[in-house]
Amino acid sequence: MKNTCFICAMSSELAELDNLLGTEKTKYYEISTGTEISETQAIFIPSKKVGSSAMYACTKKGKSSLAVISEYKNNNAIINTAIGLENAFFSAQLLDLKKYDLFVNIGTAGAIDKDLKLGEILSVDTVSIIDNGRIHYFKLNNFNNSFKKGGVLSCKNFASPQEKRYYSELFDSQEMNMKAVDMELASLKQIVPHIMSFKIISDEFCEDYDSFCKKFPKFMRTKYPESAKKIFREIEQQNF
Repeated sequence: MKNTCFICAMSSELAELDNLLGTEKTKYYEISTGTEISETQAIFIPSKKVGSSAMYACTKKGKSSLAVISEYKNNNAIINTAIGLENAFFSAQLLDLKKYDLFVNIGTAGAIDKDLKLGEILSVDTVSIIDNGRIHYFKLNNFNNSFKKGGVLSCKNFASPQEKRYYSELFDSQEMNMKAVDMELASLKQIVPHIMSFKIISDEFCEDYDSFCKKFPKFMRTKYPESAKKIFREIEQQNF
């Protein structure tokens, strides 16, 4: 694998992907300004409690969100954008689009397809966003692979079971193959037009936030690493 930039939102995802690539050096950028800062200024603080552990955000002395870029051999890299559409939008602008041949988003998503199970991988072929009551769709060009294919709706917040049910019925009525919800991909697509995306299902169709929080730490220790390895193998087999 070479000349590939992986994009994720959470520091826990960054840590797991880092295990697969083996970090060489890390750079820290302030999301709001794009300014590179020193490692001594960057600290990780819990952004929210999830079950028995915390989801950590990288901040500048605990005051402003940072994007983290880790660089590896063979000109591979990972950018950790921080969670949310706005963070993803501004963090992605730090990328040098000419430096890499592939941009691959590997992240978590909540199922709006009743058949998707925890840890299952979705090869994303469409991303959508709802703005002022209108649905906007954007196509993604993933390579042929063995994973289930479908679309993702990018939301501003964690989708409740009621919202998932609403989205499922909405897209079924329009015969759109939308299968999951996330909080970053629509923004990433605006900045990186040729992005590929694979989503690992972190919460099932009827799962509420409390249930998600209880299961999430174990999911990140078990299901996420297993699925991430499968995605890496698929990419390596393509021999880009």
